[in-house]
Amino acid sequence: MKNERYPLISVVMLNYNGLKYLKKTVAGILRLDYPNYEFIVVDNGSTDESIDFIKKFKKIRIIKNGENLGYSKGKNIGVKKAKGKYVLLLDEDILVEHEALLKNLIELLKKKGDILNISLLLCDEHEEYTDYYGGFYSLYGLAYKKRVRALNIMNNSKELVEIASPDGGHYFLEKRHLKKSGDMMNPNHTIVMWEIMVSGGLF
Repeated sequence: MKNERYPLISVVMLNYNGLKYLKKTVAGILRLDYPNYEFIVVDNGSTDESIDFIKKFKKIRIIKNGENLGYSKGKNIGVKKAKGKYVLLLDEDILVEHEALLKNLIELLKKKGDILNISLLLCDEHEEYTDYYGGFYSLYGLAYKKRVRALNIMNNSKELVEIASPDGGHYFLEKRHLKKSGDMMNPNHTIVMWEIMVSGGLF
C-alpha cells in the first residue's frame, strides 16, 4: 500500500516577512518527487504580502498566527497541525534543490534503525565546505564544529556524523517524538546529520 511504502510527510515552513525568500524557495518544495506529502506554511504575522503570495498555490496549507509568536512557538504550532507521520522542518530561506529529498530521508531511516532525527546539512551557494549541520556540546558549552566537505557527506554514507543538537531550521523526524510543545527546539536526543540536499543562506 502507498501509505506503508510512502508514509505521509508534513513539510512545515515558518515564515515572517520572508516574501523575497518564498519567491525562490516555495517552488523547490512543490517539485518534490514524493507521492504523499503536505506542505504547510506557518506565518508569524507577516506584513510584506507573504500571505497573498502563498495563497496562489493550492497545494500549500497556510496557518496564520496573526502575530509574531516567535521561532519555537511558531514552528510548534505547525507541528501540532501537521497530519504526517514524519515532519520536515524548514525556514523560509532554505532552498531545496534535490527532488528526491523526501524519498531519500525515508530510505535512510529504514536503513539506519538507530537514527532518531536527521539534521540536514546546509551549504551556502558556491561554497564547498560548511559547518551548518547541528551542534556539539562539551563541559564548557557549545563546542567547535569542524567544517566538512559537503560532497563527502552526499556521496559517502560512512560520513554520517552524530551530533548533540539539531538546527531547528532544517531537520526531519517522526512526529511522535515531539511529545510536547517546546521539544522541537530542545530535544534531548542524538541527531544524525545527513545529505547536502538543501542550500541555505543564498540571499
